[in-house]
Parts: sequence; C-alpha cells; structure tokens
Amino acid sequence: MNKRRLPSMTALQCFEAVARHLSFTRAAEELSLTQSAMSKQVAQLEEQLQHALFRRVRKRLQLTPAGELYLAEVRRILQQVELSTRFLLSYGGETEVLRVATPPTFGARWLIPQLNGWRHRHPNIHLDLRQELEPDDLRQGHCDLAFFFGPGTLPGAE
Repeated sequence: MNKRRLPSMTALQCFEAVARHLSFTRAAEELSLTQSAMSKQVAQLEEQLQHALFRRVRKRLQLTPAGELYLAEVRRILQQVELSTRFLLSYGGETEVLRVATPPTFGARWLIPQLNGWRHRHPNIHLDLRQELEPDDLRQGHCDLAFFFGPGTLPGAE
C-alpha cells in the first residue's frame, strides 16, 4: 500500500468511534459529524482495506474478525498520536538532540530499559540512539556520547 492509499486520520477516528459505540449515530454525535459522513468514512475505509470491518445483524453492528484485528492496531496508533501530540504541546522550547552510539546488545538489553520515563523528564531533548559504532564516530562528531567495551583506552575519546 503506497502513501496515497493510506487511510486518513479521520477515517481511523471514525472507525474507532463506531467500533466503540457499535453505532454510527452515537459515533457521529461524538465526533460532530453527520451519520451519513460517518458511514461514508467507514465504507471508504472498508473499500480501501478490501475487508469488511462490520457486519449488520438484526439492525445491530458487530465487528468482523478483520475489524477486531484492525481495531486493536488503530487504537494503538491513535494512542501514540495522542501521546506525541501531548508531548509536543508540553514542549517549552527548542529541541536539543543527544546522539548516542552503543553496541546493539548493550543498547537493547541495558540502555533502553534504563531510559524508561527519560523522555518525559527531558521533553526538550530528542535522544538519537545509533547501534552502529565506529571508534572515530566520537572524534568526528557523529555522536555526542558513545559506549565502547574492551581492554585499553580509545585515544581522543576522553
């Protein structure tokens, strides 16, 4: 699926609201849209995905198995967008970038778990973690901080 065929944020929000309420009318009221606009958004999304997301059973809506799978992903995406938006709204100035180079295993198993909550305590600093590490990266200014392991010293990396 190319970028032009990706669903719009509006379509994802409409789908999530309809799935939560199991009602086009209540979802439309929540998002301040007409029921017709809500229905059209979901129909276009279903066409785009080439899967039915809902089935109508005795005038009631039910999620299809594909709809249930997609709903979990859409909720995760919408939560991430909300988190990112709140993060940016709480941001108070220019962003600084801290470039850190680390061996992959050390970064994944030790460093990243230690950074839990770091982003919220330092909203003005974007952490750029690189897991490709060359001895000259620090000297050449490719990173601000590097973790090296092994015997001896690394000249110029004091």
